[in-house]
Amino acid sequence: MKSVKEIEIINAIKKALRQIKVDNEILNNTLDKNFINKKVVDIKKQIKFIEEKIKSNNNVLLNLYKDKIQGTFNENTFNTLLEESEQEKDRNLKELKNLNEKLEELKSKKIDNTEIAKIINEFLKFEKLDRNMLCVLIEKILVYRNQKGENKLKIYFNFSNENHFQKNA
Repeated sequence: MKSVKEIEIINAIKKALRQIKVDNEILNNTLDKNFINKKVVDIKKQIKFIEEKIKSNNNVLLNLYKDKIQGTFNENTFNTLLEESEQEKDRNLKELKNLNEKLEELKSKKIDNTEIAKIINEFLKFEKLDRNMLCVLIEKILVYRNQKGENKLKIYFNFSNENHFQKNA
């Protein structure tokens, strides 16, 4: 047996999905933009982090050479530290190359949204609500109490231009 809140959420989701015109072209464009934009931002953050590591590693290498010239450590220590720094630099450059390739692949990638439309239609036909449907359709659901003490429900969809539906819960 479903709880009152679960039934209210299911009904609110169904109402919102009925309001959203499931036009494949609109669905494709919106999903592609939302999904790809989130992934692009994540990869760009990773790229920036790796670039900072490479910059830092280059400073370490420069300081190693300066320290060697000043006689701070012997030849064996210098060679060991140099090798470790160069290996780190190679790992970072390889990771940067992989991230840039992922970024380019992602920018050229299109999402097949026929599955999304199928899930929306299936959900509208049935009372059943399962995790897979929720994960594909919904970014997040907020159930909260406003300043007046009223229960509110806000649904953020992965594909909607408005990207949310509000209802008194």
